[in-house]
Amino acid sequence: MPDALALDSLDRQILKLLQQDGRMPYTEMARRLDVAEATVRKRVSRLLEEGVVHVVGIVDPQYLGRSVTAIVGVRTEGRDVEEVVAEVRRWDEVRYAAACAGTYDFILEVVVGSNEELYDFLTRRLRATPGVVGSDTSLVMKTVKRRHEWKGEGAAPS
Repeated sequence: MPDALALDSLDRQILKLLQQDGRMPYTEMARRLDVAEATVRKRVSRLLEEGVVHVVGIVDPQYLGRSVTAIVGVRTEGRDVEEVVAEVRRWDEVRYAAACAGTYDFILEVVVGSNEELYDFLTRRLRATPGVVGSDTSLVMKTVKRRHEWKGEGAAPS
């Protein structure tokens, strides 16, 4: 885990604006925050370089023909979990992978185009992966919340 970067009030306000619109011009941010554009530019550059924020375009997989999402809990044995995760996280169908404590060694979010593709993923790819001894799959029926902004302790003030 990276060391915590000291974020002051201006950093937090910039983060809040970037969460609202990752393409907001520096001039607009500077106007809203009543600071010089150069100040905003330097701050954003530092936040990007330090990995505090990543500005990306997030594509809805349904527009790419991937309408089936599943959450897969995976159990491993006989092979280092890190090795298994390193292999699985390279697969295009895996949108999210996290090592866990508890029932599963890691959790995957898998996004595919059909139930048949999910079946192939689970039975032909995942099951055939050395070290994978079991999995449990939950089909996502409807996404009821998705957020990209972070509001919590230490986050940008509301």
